[in-house]
Parts: sequence; structure tokens; C-alpha cells
Amino acid sequence: MDLLKNQSTNLNIVGISLYDLGHQPLSLAAAAAIFKKNSCNFTLVDLSISKLDVDEIISADIILLSVPMHTAARMALSILPKLRELNSNAHISAFGLYAIQLEDALSENLLDSAFAGEFEPNLELLLNKYLYQNNEDLNSDFWDKPKVDFSRQKFLVPERNKLPVLSEYAKIQYHNNEKINGYIETSRGCAHICSHCPVTAVYKGKFRVIDAKSILTDVDNLVNEGAQHITFGDPDFFNAPKHSLKIASIIKDKYPQLTFDATIKVEHILEYKDLIKTLDDLNFLYIISAFESTSDVVLAHLKKNHNLYDMHHVLDICRDANLFIKPTWIPFTPWMDYSDYVKMINFIVENDLVGLTPRIQYGIKLLIPKYSALFDGESLNAFDMQYSTASLNHEWSHDNSDVEKLFTEVSQLIELSTEDTMSQADFFQKLCNLVSTNTNEIIQTCNNFEVSSVGSTEDWYCCAEPTEQHLVAVDFSK
Repeated sequence: MDLLKNQSTNLNIVGISLYDLGHQPLSLAAAAAIFKKNSCNFTLVDLSISKLDVDEIISADIILLSVPMHTAARMALSILPKLRELNSNAHISAFGLYAIQLEDALSENLLDSAFAGEFEPNLELLLNKYLYQNNEDLNSDFWDKPKVDFSRQKFLVPERNKLPVLSEYAKIQYHNNEKINGYIETSRGCAHICSHCPVTAVYKGKFRVIDAKSILTDVDNLVNEGAQHITFGDPDFFNAPKHSLKIASIIKDKYPQLTFDATIKVEHILEYKDLIKTLDDLNFLYIISAFESTSDVVLAHLKKNHNLYDMHHVLDICRDANLFIKPTWIPFTPWMDYSDYVKMINFIVENDLVGLTPRIQYGIKLLIPKYSALFDGESLNAFDMQYSTASLNHEWSHDNSDVEKLFTEVSQLIELSTEDTMSQADFFQKLCNLVSTNTNEIIQTCNNFEVSSVGSTEDWYCCAEPTEQHLVAVDFSK
């Protein structure tokens, strides 16, 4: 598409966040800082809170969609045909971790460009070519494939002013209290190469630190907007532990009332256990860690570089450090068997994790997108899979029909429990009853639901399939 055709006198941009796990979308705020720097007219829309305005779409020169995860990318597919219908002249672009998975949308002319990795340099290039009428690159095949960039850059302070206020987003729940949450990152990418992880597909073991000045100014803005808690959204907070802890310490000294949470890999909790002990003094309430499975066979296929023994060890480390730990799971994989699901349930019960495990975690099935690093090895060689452009996933079925049935029934229970506002105790009991119907293995009885819910009030997961509610949320105001 000719980027420069029918351009208005002033460059009009509509930036859209489709879904960002319930927090104010940092990636869209980072893009908005570039819009502001280039004196563009721009509107920001968060579809988790607002609807799109048809008039704004029609008048846009550039429409930019943020796709940081699978759920958002699936939502993008459902909205792109309508955007193209409303404004065939606009340059429609997607950016974020999942932008590379939207390659087919480029070939189908639903998208005109896509940026992953460090998206800012390519976004700047797009705006500059547009603003200065330089058509040399943009009318060639320059944008025919998703662009992935790892350039080191000077980060701008995220521009959050045109986003919904923090109080409209998910809160952090802790001991029956709710805190207004701000979301930041001290780094992007990850030094590790877990084979199933979408970060690996883009960054391939690289990471980039974000300079302290832009982060700290952003935190000032978040506190002024009412933030009482800060989530460090790095794929791994210990990518560069000296850097991230220094920033946390500076924030804590300036705003001692703030509390924190972060995501830290099992391997890093073990490696930096002395640093974990300092998190309580820095006002960290909990950490999230990708346990994924209690099967060492599955963990080896996922290249997690930890095992079941390590998971027990990190639970002890975190408890000694007075920290809650919220494990995440991928219970359904091609390499697991029925007994592995029972083993996971028993692990959760035995370690008092029932109150710390969101329901969605019990029904996660491994996603295998087009550029998954799982294809770099032999883990998938034995499985027959069909890629679906609609689901952005290689769809697979387990060779054990009982496991497939379990996945379907667990998914239905999760959906039912949400609709019926079922208590966590009732949900977990129904889950255990369901699992026990096809096994003679003993399932531990859970009698302890005294642990208060800890974590975000938006209990979703970046690697979960979107629900019908997510997909129908893509709506217009007119």
C-alpha cells in the first residue's frame, strides 16, 4: 500500500491496545511518546476499557495495534478486516512480541507493517518517511515481512496522559485489600531460551536494559496518578539484577509506601537466593515464576533448565524470604500423561499453593505458534500438527483420549466457575473430583483455603487462548 496517499495536513494516528493482562498498556504509552516527539495528532484506545470510535478510524493516517501476547494477536485478527473496510487508505501496523506471528495478515493486506523486538526504531522510520514525504523505502518490499530489531536505544518517558486512568485497571489484591497498580519494565527480552516462550521466538536469548532515568520519571507520573503498587513486567526481573534492584531501591527510598511484584525464573531464584532475601526489605509482596510442569520430561522439552526438586527448593527460598510465590503452569503438553496432571494437583496442595494459583492456570494448553523455538529441536518431530492462521497456532491433540477429555472438561469448568462466581474452594474441589474419574492415583485433600488471594484481580495468562468475551470485546462506538 502507498503509505503517502491521501495524507491529511497533520498526521493523525490511532493507537490501539487490544489486551494487556489488565494493566495500563506500557507498550502503547511508549509508542505514544514517539507520536508526541514527532508532533503527531494521536488518540489512544484501550479496548479492555473503551470502544473504538468509527470517525477516528476513518480520519486516521496510521492505525497502530499493540500485540504483546497471543490473546491480543487473536483479537487483532478479528478487528483488522473492519479497520481495513472503514479506512482503506490508512497504514495499519502491529507492534509487539506477537507481531511476527501476524505475518499472514501482511500477505493478505490486512496489515501494512509489523514490528517486533525493539519496535521504536521501525516506528520512528515509519513516521519519518510519512512526515517528510520520503517514499523511497516504503513503496518497496521493505514492509512485506515483520521487522525485528534489537538496536540499543535511548528510551523516552512513556506518554500515558491519553490512556484511561490507573484506577480503571485491574488492582493488586493483598490480604483482602486492593491497591492501584502501575506497570513498568527495567528490561526487555530474556537471556534464556525456553523453547515454548514467545520471548525466545523474538529475542533469541538477547535482552536490553531500559535506562533508569526514563523509568524513574515514569514512576513519578504513575504515583501522581495514584499508583500504590508497581509491577515490574520484565520477562525476568533478574535479567540484569544489579540494574533492576538498584531501580527498585531508588523507588522504595523515594516512595516508601509503594509495594512491588516481579517475575523471576526458577533458575535465577536459585542462582541469586541471597538477592531474593533482600526483596522483602524492598517492599516486594510476591514474585511470579514459571514452574510450568512437575514432569522433568516436560521441563526438558521446554528447556526450562530446572526440575521438580528445584521447584521445591525455590518455594523454601521464597518462604524464608517472607515472599509469596505464584507459580505459572502449562499443564497440557504433548509430552505429559494423565498422571502428570495428578502430580501437579498434588504439588499445589502439598505446598499450600491453591490460593495462589489462578483458575486459568489449570487449563493452559501449550501454544505452538509459527515461529516457536520448539521447531529448533526434535521435540515436535513425532507429532502431527496443522497450522491454523485463524488461531495463530499449530493445533495438536494428545494421543491419550483421556487427556484430551480432561482438557475439555477442565476448560468447561473454568468457564462455568467464572460465570457462576464459584468460590475457589468449590472450584478446586470440583476440579479434583473431575480429575479423579479417570485415575486410581490418590489426589491429596485440600483443607487449607486460609491464604488470602494475592496478585492481580485480572487472573488471565499471556499464553492462554482468548475467550469469546475477549473476541466480542472488539467493538465500535458507532
